[in-house]
Amino acid sequence: MKTLLLLAVFATFFSARSAIAADGTIDPYSGKPCYKCHRSKTVGENLHGALAGNACAPCHKLSNGSHQQNHSYSEVKVKTSALCYECHADFSKVVSVHGPIAENDCLSCHSPHSSAYKYLLKVSVDDLCFKCHEQSDLTGENATPKTAFRNKTENLHLLHIKKGKVTCLSCHSPHKSSQSHLILDRNTKGKETPEILYRTSGSGGSCTSSCHDRLEYSR
Repeated sequence: MKTLLLLAVFATFFSARSAIAADGTIDPYSGKPCYKCHRSKTVGENLHGALAGNACAPCHKLSNGSHQQNHSYSEVKVKTSALCYECHADFSKVVSVHGPIAENDCLSCHSPHSSAYKYLLKVSVDDLCFKCHEQSDLTGENATPKTAFRNKTENLHLLHIKKGKVTCLSCHSPHKSSQSHLILDRNTKGKETPEILYRTSGSGGSCTSSCHDRLEYSR
């Protein structure tokens, strides 16, 4: 009888422990799982890996106080990209760095919890670049002075888009590169990455790639 009673106690204990683990992070003030009130943060087509198992603690503070009355009790631990670098590679210390990363602003492109788009992007890749970059400068028939990638008045971005049928990420890295202007490093994306050797000069530049032989341009 005692053995059965002990087994029942242990079963109840481990069952409770399992339930807590399954519920993810528990709010120490209310004793409730965080996701019970924040369901929208833990569902979506693409979830942040840190949210696996409804875990909030990797990024958020947990304090024994009502975060409904004082939001500082559950705020993110670090309000810069330094928090991202606790799990992700630090892209900020190379030759060419994307502007948002240089400004510690990963969230200008990525959602912190979930997204309908791959890589937790806020919008599609095609639309994302044009949130900051003027589309007409890259797709206009005649190059404007705003873009240095032109041969006299020929818009070389447009040439690649129309004739090469390439996208921004065919040539540029969204995060960092050892080449200027975020030109892709070799083997960044495996065999699909074209080998690009890009050089700039005071009045133009040159590009040699697996897509074409060395070509020069001059503004």
